[in-house]
Amino acid sequence: MMSCMDEASGTANGVRFGVTEPAHRGDERTSIVGMLQRQRDLVCWKLRDAPTDALGAALLTTGDGAPATGSGQTPSGMSLPGLVRHLTNVERSWLRDVFAGEQGLEYDWSDDDPDAEWRVPAATTMAALLADYTAESQRCDAVVASAADLDVVSARRGFSLRWILLHLIEETARHLGHADLLREQLDGVVGEEPTDESCPVADDAAAQRPAAPSRKEESGSSDSGEAGAAPIDDRTPMASTALPGGTFTLAGGPTLTRMGYGAMQLAGPHVFGPPADREGAVAVLRAAVELGVTHIDTSDFYGPYVTNEIIKEALHPYPAGLHLVTKVGSLRDAEGNWPKALSRDELRKAVDDNLEHLGLDALEVVNLRVGGFDAPAPGSLAEPFTVLAELQQEGLIRHLGVSTVDAAQLAEAQSIAPVVTVQNFYNIANRADDALIDSLAAQGIAYVPYFPLGGFTPLQSDTLSHVAEQLSTTPMAVALAWLLQRSPNILLIPGTSSVAHLRENVAGAALELAPDALEKLNAIAG
Repeated sequence: MMSCMDEASGTANGVRFGVTEPAHRGDERTSIVGMLQRQRDLVCWKLRDAPTDALGAALLTTGDGAPATGSGQTPSGMSLPGLVRHLTNVERSWLRDVFAGEQGLEYDWSDDDPDAEWRVPAATTMAALLADYTAESQRCDAVVASAADLDVVSARRGFSLRWILLHLIEETARHLGHADLLREQLDGVVGEEPTDESCPVADDAAAQRPAAPSRKEESGSSDSGEAGAAPIDDRTPMASTALPGGTFTLAGGPTLTRMGYGAMQLAGPHVFGPPADREGAVAVLRAAVELGVTHIDTSDFYGPYVTNEIIKEALHPYPAGLHLVTKVGSLRDAEGNWPKALSRDELRKAVDDNLEHLGLDALEVVNLRVGGFDAPAPGSLAEPFTVLAELQQEGLIRHLGVSTVDAAQLAEAQSIAPVVTVQNFYNIANRADDALIDSLAAQGIAYVPYFPLGGFTPLQSDTLSHVAEQLSTTPMAVALAWLLQRSPNILLIPGTSSVAHLRENVAGAALELAPDALEKLNAIAG
């Protein structure tokens, strides 16, 4: 059996065949967190397509009292659903209770009935259990991210964070072995790991990535794209090209290259209608993937539909490790305007349209856009975000994000469901979100700024251009490099319809800004 691990993971956590590949040298904390996330990913991968009709069934036995094939349980009562609930409780207990000292946490067991967590109601689905497990892991990741280092001692019982994380790795890995045995007993599927021969994707519990083969199915050929097109095969892992900024792992979610690509400009003028050069648009997308970009930002209201259809034509079936992030909350009218679309019916249709035009069964990340083009709008987002949370529970969305929001709206969204990304207007000259970015970094949440050169005054533009001239580069290169150096949770999505410009953006973002240049740039915002 070929392992998903190889020598390419290096000093940053990566992803291979949809499962976290931990760093094997460099920072200890990065490696330990990556190893824990790998065990979580494998739990979700091994169990997400288990047959649901037997998961909550009562224990079946043969004549000698041994568990019968099809029960998915042991004589002691251990079952696959109970195992997932147990791991969820374990993370909550060690990281949020023991380490962080949170009060009032609820568990699926009690001192009087410690085995209650293993008795899962028959109506409970594996998808729901794995979604709860992923959400709890995300909350625990935020606790880990807020700690200064691995030597911080827990609020209760005196354990270091290092010991707790290592214990969780051991506990999760041990139960992975139990999962293998229970799964084989349930339906005969033997334990394994994703490989280049069997590469389903398991970024979380919601669903497998549709273009990838399941553990028991062969992958089908794509029926999309024009004759003669050469889409990248979904069995092929992403290129390992090192991009500026390295990678960032979303809280409880996949690992993305910090240098992404924004697909908005692939549509026609003013992001409306088809492009003049559709073949050129296809070439840009394929070039981005060849460069190693694993994060493509899009929306079905770009065009509308046009951009997503081009993405599907260029890249479907999607390579393992490529993550498409879309957004909802607006639409395009006949005149090309951008009216809001936040009703229940409009949001459900937007998700369905994204799924259809991208050729997916589940969307990786969906950002809810509630504000204007460059600033949040006051008001509650609870109603539309709740709709997306419901669609996530249905398995149509894996992770949720928000766009053009303030800190209060973000907190409101987080009270409804976990948030993995915030996408707002931000750049060197417009820094209203400085405090928000720092808060998100501590929680392991990505911040994705758009318009890197937008909203500059003539004086601010002159200062930026002067710094660029001194460094013999372009203002865009300086703007992108500054964003990457601003905070490790900032992900970039510069857009272009030109392969040459795409390569310029990637090369420019690798620029290392010296302290004197940073001082001049930081002064731009005043």
